[in-house]
Amino acid sequence: MEEIEKYLDFFEFSRELEGVIKCKDEKLYKEIFSSRFRVLVFLHKVGSATATELVNRLMIQKSNIATMCKDLRKKNLIICKTFERDRRIVYYSLSKAGERKVIDIVEGYKSALEGAFGKENAHAISEHFESINKIVKDNL
Repeated sequence: MEEIEKYLDFFEFSRELEGVIKCKDEKLYKEIFSSRFRVLVFLHKVGSATATELVNRLMIQKSNIATMCKDLRKKNLIICKTFERDRRIVYYSLSKAGERKVIDIVEGYKSALEGAFGKENAHAISEHFESINKIVKDNL
């Protein structure tokens, strides 16, 4: 039963963390927990990706990816490049404005965590997330 409580604590913590961010900065909350931000972060990490890669990695429906990429392109946050050998394949990557947007949102997130929990605790939370992320990636 104690093991189940640990898992329940994890889910509860995730929701509480969302609530902390929402209370600190509603606009930031909406940006962080949007699918568009997930696309920007993924492109920040990998450099470029096709719509199919975005669908598979982010688990977002293909029709939604097309709409999101169109919207992000209109906002000059991503760049589209057609593959030379097959014009049907489009690669998406971040523009300079897209890179700046990711950095601004992450800095806002860090600031909100530090404001809620203090600098040392926010750093500890960040390190735990990094450890969890590594475990997940190593086992996929």
